[in-house]
Amino acid sequence: MFTDKRFHRKGPGRPSQQQRKRSFRGNRYTKEQEQEYASTSAKKLKGTMDNIHSTVKGVYHLVIRKAGREEIEKTREAENGEENLTLCGDGSWNKGGFSGMYGVITLIGQKTSKVLDNAVKSTFCHVCISMKSKVGTAEIDQWYSEQVQCFTNHDGSAKKMEVDGMLENFARSKKLRNTNY
Repeated sequence: MFTDKRFHRKGPGRPSQQQRKRSFRGNRYTKEQEQEYASTSAKKLKGTMDNIHSTVKGVYHLVIRKAGREEIEKTREAENGEENLTLCGDGSWNKGGFSGMYGVITLIGQKTSKVLDNAVKSTFCHVCISMKSKVGTAEIDQWYSEQVQCFTNHDGSAKKMEVDGMLENFARSKKLRNTNY
């Protein structure tokens, strides 16, 4: 058996050890928008990932609604018909300390200990930042006309992110559960 001592791998001595055909995936001169999905399997993977995302999102909303109904029922039983829910909330950032650009805020019901609501806060949008370099071009005008959503939904410090997320969750309590937290 032939072994390349320098790289500790087997050489191309046997047919099973021959290199696979390589395809061009872009380089540092290729713009991100110019790269199309080269293979059929990549297109299928993207479609599959989109399906998985929409399915998980739908299941998440069903589970959250069910947890909310259970919390309301247990609160009514324990509080003699009262519907004001008692919750515990907490926030977390993508970095230690208070310097994170992304944060997640979660509300948990006191009676069931289940997650009832959450919010994701972001002070950064990668797409918007990457498009700033193209200011004054036709490409940015097209992007602004087609832009669906910017992911920046928080302005301020990471400490304030938790407070704003809690306020956002409490504000939608009537719409989401038809009750007060």
